[in-house]
Amino acid sequence: MAFDQRSARLHTTVGSARAAGATWQSIGATLGMTKQAAQKRFAPPAAVPAAHDPNERTIGPTTSFDEMQELALAGQYGWHAWSSAPPITASSIRTHSGSIVG
Repeated sequence: MAFDQRSARLHTTVGSARAAGATWQSIGATLGMTKQAAQKRFAPPAAVPAAHDPNERTIGPTTSFDEMQELALAGQYGWHAWSSAPPITASSIRTHSGSIVG
């Protein structure tokens, strides 16, 4: 049996095991790898949301090393951050002792 056929059969078998309720821990143990390695290798790709807002953009994945560069580039394209959190005001900032700043 060719490698591609064995790989496809292994992916199908792991998918069937997951559908039957097997955990990544048990699959990894059976295959001689960690549960994280098994999940990374055999998990199906994440589904794309059906309804996508054309005005919404996602930046990522980013790390702490390139996050600011990615945000600056997005700003050059006119993207703006949006948050549902209330704005930070001087009256909303408290010190460790509990006193209000400002």
